[in-house]
Amino acid sequence: MDNKAKKKSNQGTLPSVPLTKTAIVTAASRLIDQGGAKEFSMRSLATAMGVYPAALYWHIGDRSQLLAAVGSRWMRGVVPPAMPDDWETWTRELSRRYRAACHRHPNIARLIGSEILNEQGGLAIAEAIIAHLVAAGVPESEIVDSYNSLTGSVVGFVSLELAQLAEKDNPSWAANTAAQLAGLDPRRYPNLVRYMDRLADRAFSLRWTTGADKPFDESYEYLIDRLIDSIKSRVIRGPQQ
Repeated sequence: MDNKAKKKSNQGTLPSVPLTKTAIVTAASRLIDQGGAKEFSMRSLATAMGVYPAALYWHIGDRSQLLAAVGSRWMRGVVPPAMPDDWETWTRELSRRYRAACHRHPNIARLIGSEILNEQGGLAIAEAIIAHLVAAGVPESEIVDSYNSLTGSVVGFVSLELAQLAEKDNPSWAANTAAQLAGLDPRRYPNLVRYMDRLADRAFSLRWTTGADKPFDESYEYLIDRLIDSIKSRVIRGPQQ
C-alpha cells in the first residue's frame, strides 16, 4: 500500500493534531470564520480534522454544545473590568467591545442569538450588566426590563448591521436595489424620497452593502447614548407606580 493509500485509509482515525476540546473549538472557529454557520456541520469539521464525527461528539458534545463553546471563546475580553462607580463608562466600553468583537468575526457573531448567550460567556455578560444596573440605581422592579432593553438593543443592532445580504448569491442585487431606491414614487414614499440622499446604503432596509464593509458607527453611538439617557431618566424618576 502506497503512502497516499495509507493516508486515505487512516483518515477518520488519526487527526493531524491531538484531539482535545481546545483543538476542536479552534478548528470549528476557523471553519465558521471562513464559511459561515450555514455551511458548518459536525461532518465538515470532522473531515477538516481528519476524524470520524463520533470522535467529536465524544470530546465536545453535539453541534449546539460546540457552537456554545466557540461563542465562549469569542466572548473572552468582551467584558471590561468592573466600574460600579462609573456605570456609564462601563456600559459604553462593554457595548463597543462587543461590537468590535462582532466585526472581527462576523460569521461567529451571527450565532449570538441562539447558542452563544446560553454558555458561560453569556452568563458572565448578563451578571456584569445587571451588577452595573444595580450600581446605577435602577429600581429592582425595573432591573429585568432595563437589562432586556439594553441587551436586546445592542445585540439586535449589531445583528442587523452584520446581517448577510442577498448580494452574495445574486451579483446584480446591489445595483438593482440602488436603482429601485433611486426611483421611488414621491407620492407614495414622500419621506424616503426626501431623505434618500442620506438614507441610501446607510440605513437598515435601505442598503446594499453589509455593515461589515460599511459600519454604522455614528448610529451605534447614538443608540448607546439614548440607552444610557433612558436608564438615567428612570433612575431619577424612580419606579413607576
